[in-house]
Amino acid sequence: MSEPQKILIFTGAGASVPLGLPASTGFVEDIRSGMRSVTSSVIDYLGDGPSEDIEWILSALESFRSEVSFTEHMLPLLVGGHANAVAGEPHIKARLGVFKDEASLELRRIKKLLFDRLNKYEPDQAASLYSSLIAQIRKRYSNASISLITTNYDLTVETSIEHSKNDWKSLGIESFNFGFSNRFGRPIYDPGQDFGWSPSVVEYLKIHGSLDWHPDAQGNCSRSMSVTAPDDPDRMVILYPGFKGVPEKEPFISLHGRLHRRLSEADVVLVIGFAFRDAYVNSMFENTLRLRKDVQMLYFNPLPLDEHPAGSAAPRFAGLYPRFVHYASRFECADCPLTFPAVPETQVIEQSVSAA
Repeated sequence: MSEPQKILIFTGAGASVPLGLPASTGFVEDIRSGMRSVTSSVIDYLGDGPSEDIEWILSALESFRSEVSFTEHMLPLLVGGHANAVAGEPHIKARLGVFKDEASLELRRIKKLLFDRLNKYEPDQAASLYSSLIAQIRKRYSNASISLITTNYDLTVETSIEHSKNDWKSLGIESFNFGFSNRFGRPIYDPGQDFGWSPSVVEYLKIHGSLDWHPDAQGNCSRSMSVTAPDDPDRMVILYPGFKGVPEKEPFISLHGRLHRRLSEADVVLVIGFAFRDAYVNSMFENTLRLRKDVQMLYFNPLPLDEHPAGSAAPRFAGLYPRFVHYASRFECADCPLTFPAVPETQVIEQSVSAA
């Protein structure tokens, strides 16, 4: 049997669009409907582009709610001209308090909206999409060992796993590894778990969290495996968003670390539905492209590179690194969800290495 090929599949919100779910820019109308004044101010502040993205909106609201800005720190000087000035300051602080409370209410509203929207898909369609993808990868790459890593919060892959048990077995897949270990009958995220590549086990990691993750009483990340919306959506373990920088708490520290490791090990990286606007994730991909001459990175996005959203690093990657190959191919619900290039991957790799 040939040496297993290590295939990393990295997906963003666009990978769920074939199932009728919105990308990160698809929530705007719902957010604007019934929004409070603080959200309206956030949208005005963000301006064109970022104001259409739910992650930017949530990030701005979260920062305003939980952080003390330099402007707030400077309020005494701004109002009275010296550090001990009090004229007008209590009134402004009170107004700030009102807006911060409003931001908390808006965060809960938007997170519930997010939960509701991301659960509106057909389970059978999700099962068909992902089982077809794995079958296509297995057919194209001999004896493939697969790691599937996503920034998505939705449960479409989990649903496909449950609904396609017989399909997985026919593909030689015995199980999936989510990065969780059972403790006292409950799945708890294990940052110390070391999963090796295996043709019979698919690794599935969600580096920005999941709708069914919750912190337990001990502060661990617990997986409920339930699609029921929590009473308090602030209890959902979801990172909003990656572009804020390096994560500072678990499970996100080790999850991003695992992505970095998989990028350093994979033979082929397939990127589906990810716009490359996450600065920290971008840095990991760029380090891989810069340092590894043996890895091939296939980027599937139907948009031409010159039509990518502002802030996307994809056009720059394609211009700088020959191993980063863009294909204007749409991820579809079909027997073969991806349209691969006509040129065999081995030839692309050889051309890329020689060009580098």
